[in-house]
Amino acid sequence: MDNALLVQLIGISGYIIYITTSAGVYGIFALGLNLQWGFTGLINFGVVGFMTLGAYTSVLLTLTGIPFIIAVLTGAILAAILGLLIGLSTLRLREDYLAIVTIGVSELVRLVALNEEWLTKGALGLRQYPLPLNIEANLPIKLFLIAILTLL
Repeated sequence: MDNALLVQLIGISGYIIYITTSAGVYGIFALGLNLQWGFTGLINFGVVGFMTLGAYTSVLLTLTGIPFIIAVLTGAILAAILGLLIGLSTLRLREDYLAIVTIGVSELVRLVALNEEWLTKGALGLRQYPLPLNIEANLPIKLFLIAILTLL
């Protein structure tokens, strides 16, 4: 998200915004997988389902006019609740059974997102959602925001 805001402030094309945002999201996703699989040895394929649930929740709430920050926090909370429910119910499973259950959860979320066309537009996905922060400001404000993002 910081990359997208920074690129938007500087004024680079939408394609660069897309690439940098995707790289940031998948980088965080890879760090999460490394933490679970690399350090604990547990194969958790449910991370994809949790990420999908959080992403769709935040975009759908943003489309209804809810502010971006609140929508993202709500999506994260919903994904955390699903993760907690799955985690508590699979707490004592062996590694291979945990992988099977989490694949099932990811498939469940994927199939709901694919088949509920009234909500998610099916295979076409959601398009034309509002930008996170529509910044139309002068140069000093842009430089201030770039400084804040650099500190983050």
